[in-house]
Amino acid sequence: MSIANTTATKKAAEKEAVSIAVATDGIRIPRATSGPVLDLDLVTMAEQLRYEAAWSDGRNSRTLVKHADFRLILTVMRAGAHLHSHQARGTVLIQVMSGRIRARVLDDIVDVYRGHALSLDPHLEHEIEAVEESVLLITIAWPRDLSIIRAVPDDATWAGRLASLGPIAAEIEVATKKSAA
Repeated sequence: MSIANTTATKKAAEKEAVSIAVATDGIRIPRATSGPVLDLDLVTMAEQLRYEAAWSDGRNSRTLVKHADFRLILTVMRAGAHLHSHQARGTVLIQVMSGRIRARVLDDIVDVYRGHALSLDPHLEHEIEAVEESVLLITIAWPRDLSIIRAVPDDATWAGRLASLGPIAAEIEVATKKSAA
């Protein structure tokens, strides 16, 4: 089959109704989270998360990939739902696939829109609020030698790293207020 035929076939398949596989007894259908190759249909998986019982609490997550030094987590959140203050030992990348979130990092607040991502250093305490219904792809990666990142830096170290966010956040806030007026 040629590349053109393959593309046309994929587009036709995308137009068909999405098949949602959800267990009726509330037990999640198992799937592989590691291996040499994993094909992840993120759109379908996000929809599946919305059909599970945990979604009634406003958010639901599933670990898609799990290796010794890497995690990939898909999270769906209703508007107003929170991921309360926490930190990870590894570097975190939060990609907003749909919707909009607000992240509180130290004393800064950052709005992250669809198609944008937020990168956080290890041990950086943060919390997330869904401003709109959102789908997040969260990556956590750390070196295999965890002794490299065991020490938790003090707030002064983080404040120095985040100092550049203040002016940017202020400019975004001013621009947002102007466009809303």
